[in-house]
Amino acid sequence: MLKVQQQFKGILTSRPEHFILYQPFNETLDGMETLTLKERNSYRTGARAWIKKTVDAYKKLILYIGQSYMTNLRTGLGVCSWGNGREFYKATLKWHLTTDITPREVNDIGIREVTRIKEKMMKVLRRLGFKGTIREFTTSMKADPRYTVSSTHTILNMYKEIIKDKIEPILPRLFKDIPKLPLRVAPSLTDGIYAGYEAGSKDGIRPAVFYVNLFRPTDVSIPDFMPIALHETLPGYHLQRSSQALAQLPLFRQHNKGSHKYFQVPFDFPDYNVFAEGWALYAESLGERMRLFQDDYYLLGRYSSELFRSCLLVVDTGIHYYSWSRERAVEYLMTHSTFGLDLLENIVDRIVTWPGQACGAKIGELKIRELRRRAERKLDWKFDIKEFHAELLRHGDVPLQALERIVNNWITRTANSTVCGAASTLHFWNPYKLLVTVVIFLILV
Repeated sequence: MLKVQQQFKGILTSRPEHFILYQPFNETLDGMETLTLKERNSYRTGARAWIKKTVDAYKKLILYIGQSYMTNLRTGLGVCSWGNGREFYKATLKWHLTTDITPREVNDIGIREVTRIKEKMMKVLRRLGFKGTIREFTTSMKADPRYTVSSTHTILNMYKEIIKDKIEPILPRLFKDIPKLPLRVAPSLTDGIYAGYEAGSKDGIRPAVFYVNLFRPTDVSIPDFMPIALHETLPGYHLQRSSQALAQLPLFRQHNKGSHKYFQVPFDFPDYNVFAEGWALYAESLGERMRLFQDDYYLLGRYSSELFRSCLLVVDTGIHYYSWSRERAVEYLMTHSTFGLDLLENIVDRIVTWPGQACGAKIGELKIRELRRRAERKLDWKFDIKEFHAELLRHGDVPLQALERIVNNWITRTANSTVCGAASTLHFWNPYKLLVTVVIFLILV
């Protein structure tokens, strides 16, 4: 709420002409040749009168926030400071994660994943001959002109190149029936997380938008671009949302509006964030299989993103279940993740206002990987990665319990079928299995 007050004060002006909502009445109005000078002056006079009332209303709102609202905020940072707050948080986790998992279990998973990923990153650092910490390495990278870029125009073009020239051409290796709905890359209008995605219309008239946070361009190094693009666009959100829009589903499920109106539950349609976020994080891991991380520096960018999502499990439960302070949450992220202080403070503030939501990505990704391992183990040579992905995508975003039933049914159908896995699956077979298969074939011949 302190930030809200600052934002209000930042936009208020003494003259209506300087107010942000008056801007269209300047250059935009001058460019409308169908309007006479008298009409333009009339519109501007009306706009100034309206904006004066608007500014007065904002001033009253600021007084109300400072004198009334701020004196009734919750006493602690997390919802655990409420009466029955911990029970509320348990219910929140169940709603977001669509499974019976406790805050303690989420916290344990987060700590375990942070440890596992940091061990992998340290192996890469030793391979590179670097003897410092992970954060020391990423700090040195951000000071290296080879891995940073300050031009916002260049950053947008780099993302466009990654999507169009690097990801799209090899997407058919792992996916079939890929939707061709348009995607636009644009700068984010607000500061906060490093990127965002907004779905377009299923007819393609309104393109989807991949928003890139350019407020602090050097906060994110070039090796971070690939996992961000994989997560937000292809084969992440854009592929998943496009597949859902074109799937044989009821209309209300095709057009997932990504509503954040959680206060309307159960009177609004649910948004299964755990699947959508989990899929997007899983999509990042597919970058390794598609060989999109060109060297160890870029591989560290992929691990850095996964590490960050794992840290969120610890911080979310820490704030809302274990009564962590804001300072402790920021310190944990600074110690274990690789992003800058300003970004991490924004993330912590987001978690404070949105209990449970940040846990979706890692929990969902772990479930998808678990189900894929199960399918690979049970189907063996019948397993086809393209068919597996198609089965996950054609149902849209679903609760994890439903996802498990969907995959189990698919495994049973595939195991009972006489159709082998696609020939392309051989490309990803274990070399030992492939060698044994070839030897047996030659003996039979």
